[in-house]
Amino acid sequence: MGNDVGGGRRQALVVLSAIPLAAFAQVPDPRALARFLIKEPLTSALAGDFGVTPDQANAGVGSILVLAQERLSWHDFEKVAAALPGASQYMETARALGALTAPLSDRAGLEAALGGLGMKADAVSKFIPAVTGIVGKAGGARVGALLAEALK
Repeated sequence: MGNDVGGGRRQALVVLSAIPLAAFAQVPDPRALARFLIKEPLTSALAGDFGVTPDQANAGVGSILVLAQERLSWHDFEKVAAALPGASQYMETARALGALTAPLSDRAGLEAALGGLGMKADAVSKFIPAVTGIVGKAGGARVGALLAEALK
C-alpha cells in the first residue's frame, strides 16, 4: 500500500506539472503571448494616465505608429517598431477601432484620429509625447528622436 501512495503522488505531480506546459502549448504563437505580457503594462499605464480605455490606448499607439510608418524610411520605422513589442498589433487595433478612416499624412491627421477614439484635446497633446518618450526609453534616444521627427 505504501508503494501505491508514493506512486500516486508521483503521478499526480507529473500531471500537475504538465498542466502549465499543456496550456502554453495551446497558444498559437507563444511569442505573441510574450509580446502581450510585455505590452500590457504600457497599455495600462497609458490608459490610467490619460483616462482612456486600454483599447483606446492601444489604438492611440497604433495610430502614432501608422503615421511614423508613413513618414519614416522602412529601416528607420523598423527601429521604432522594435522598441514597442507587438507594434503591428497596435496598428491593427487602430484600424479595427476606426481610428484610421483615412491615410495619416501629418500631425493634424494623427490628432484627429486620436480624437476619433474619444481622447480629449488636452489628453492628445500629452499622449503623443508620452508615447514618444516611451519609445525613446525603450529604443534609445536616437530612436525616440526618429519618432518625434516623424510626428512633427
